Amino acid sequence: MSFYLDPAFFVLVAIAAVPGIVLGVRERPIRHYGLVVSLVFIVALFSRDLSGLAYFGVFLAISCAATALTLRWFKRGHKHRVAKYRIALLFVLAPLLCTKISAVFDTNLLGFLGVSYLTFKAVQVLIEIRDGIITEMKPLDYLYFLMFFPVFTTGPIMRSRQFVEDVHRVLPKDEYLGNLYKGLGWFIVGAVYKFLFAALAYWFMWFVPSTLATTGFEGFLAQLLYAFGYGLYLFFDFAGYSHMAMGVGFVLGVRVPSNFH
Repeated sequence: MSFYLDPAFFVLVAIAAVPGIVLGVRERPIRHYGLVVSLVFIVALFSRDLSGLAYFGVFLAISCAATALTLRWFKRGHKHRVAKYRIALLFVLAPLLCTKISAVFDTNLLGFLGVSYLTFKAVQVLIEIRDGIITEMKPLDYLYFLMFFPVFTTGPIMRSRQFVEDVHRVLPKDEYLGNLYKGLGWFIVGAVYKFLFAALAYWFMWFVPSTLATTGFEGFLAQLLYAFGYGLYLFFDFAGYSHMAMGVGFVLGVRVPSNFH
């Protein structure tokens, strides 16, 4: 199942949103429910890619261990904590490095959908531990941060501190409903971007340049129009994913930041 693309995803999101909305309206914590739902969606995402699911499990194990050890080293003031932090950072980067290097040889070593984005998130936590910005990270909060399904494959990029603050904050009913309406609006905007504007840009990218000659000024114009159409398609496709992710995030009480202006 592909996120923000397959009809099954939208059906599951609609079903999963109901308990989250009930919890939010009743002013109850949503984080434990959100963690369980994220796990279910990730399993569904990798349902046809068991090797990807296994690689993701390896990444989770490495990241959790590296983060826990780095927190311990810096909280206790270990003498060689910076050197140990660098080793932990290298271990967290290893799956992404292996993926990129193995791709040169047409293989897939430790690669899975979302590996680049998840690596950015894990590295951000390690860097902020080193800088003294993060002094505590509960294991469940860290797992939820990495597995939060609305942004798992496409972003937008989130900061762990803002995420943890959001999932631990229980909003008053009126404030939650305001965010819910805002999230619904973002989701609709994202769907229009993805399924209407991106589709029109894709049509423009292929059809309009093909009506022109391939040489001379018309050939140059065709290439220019193709590039322009591709730029529009790329923007609306990516922005569509991101805006829908913002909408789902608001349902689960998380303020997913805007990726595009």
